[in-house]
Amino acid sequence: MTESLARLLYAVNRQGVRKQIGRTGDGPAEYRSPGWLIGLDSLSSVLIDNNNRRWSYLQQTTFSPTPEALRELSLRVQGVLGGVSLGGRALDVRGHGPLARLPFPNPNRAHPVSRDSVAFVLYEGRERADTIALGLTHRFGAAVKRLNIKGVPDQYNAMHPLATFDQAVLFADGTVALARVKPYRVDWRRANGAWIVGKAVGDATPAVTANMRRELSRAVSTYGDEIPVFDASDFPIWPDRVPPFTSHSVHAGPDGRAYVVRTWIGGTTPRQVDVFDRQRGRVGSLSMPPGARLVGIGQRALFVARPLETGEEELLRVSIPPFGR
Repeated sequence: MTESLARLLYAVNRQGVRKQIGRTGDGPAEYRSPGWLIGLDSLSSVLIDNNNRRWSYLQQTTFSPTPEALRELSLRVQGVLGGVSLGGRALDVRGHGPLARLPFPNPNRAHPVSRDSVAFVLYEGRERADTIALGLTHRFGAAVKRLNIKGVPDQYNAMHPLATFDQAVLFADGTVALARVKPYRVDWRRANGAWIVGKAVGDATPAVTANMRRELSRAVSTYGDEIPVFDASDFPIWPDRVPPFTSHSVHAGPDGRAYVVRTWIGGTTPRQVDVFDRQRGRVGSLSMPPGARLVGIGQRALFVARPLETGEEELLRVSIPPFGR
């Protein structure tokens, strides 16, 4: 568990008692901005330090010397990290625009690289790298707005609240799960390179209404004391229907399943998380409280941060049923 305001890392037990791990700094067992914990197995994990892109290795709650393979992988990733495996692999996600800097031009000749492509590059050990798949971004136009609030002129930039793209995550055993927006499904790439094409999910997504556009725009950004910055007209294009998921929505569970957080459109409705099995496709869904965010996945439960009226968050557990396994 990370606490962003204090920039500290904690271990929290079932009773809610927490113990600080490491400390702020640049030396061993130190970090500047703990951003993401990636579980390798039940005993070890990797901490990604957002401030300096350094990877630190933990065995349970103790920092240990980082294995050479992990250090080398950390230097190779150029885009957004999509996961690390026990076998010395790292998934590098690049895109959201021109992909001219890819080290291997147009590896998937059936799908030419375009300005709307996102590439999933898999590094294996010191030498091998391959673009294993290409996805698509679904852009509807960002917003730029100049405001003079309290006598302070400033420019605000915002990604469209419904912008989305195909997303992939790497599991500890070397399997890759690739979530596609159209049609909504999850494909799987085994560690040996074989692909399993998932069954499309036929759920009808809701239409984008005028009220929805207004509320989503207001929620994009506020100016300190909750003064709205954007309105619906600031975003030039809106899709007809809500996409199944938006950015940073696909997660690798330690049970080998993929968890996809569905797009939440506000209000008091629960937030849905779809659960995908490698062989059976979507096997079920879980519900998080309205406005909650998924912060971690265990063998038996989701760990969810729920916002409180005080502006703070509380950590909850949402049990994961067997789903007929």
